[in-house]
Amino acid sequence: MVRQDSACSACYAALVRGLYIAREEGIPVKQEIAVGQGWKGKRVSCLGVGACCGAAESCAPGCPPTAAAVVKLLREQAG
Repeated sequence: MVRQDSACSACYAALVRGLYIAREEGIPVKQEIAVGQGWKGKRVSCLGVGACCGAAESCAPGCPPTAAAVVKLLREQAG
């Protein structure tokens, strides 16, 4: 589910923590998630985590984003 390309530890940690919280809250993850500096400026057809993935369909903003921002993104995509 995670498409990582040169992810920094802070963004990856926020993603992992957000996924853990989402699982604990029963929030389903329905889309792939991009994270990492390798996605900077690239349009991706999945969710994004962090400023480098800002061109994704939907993104948890920040550099680095918070785990709460990741959970909010996942909650929104779950509908």
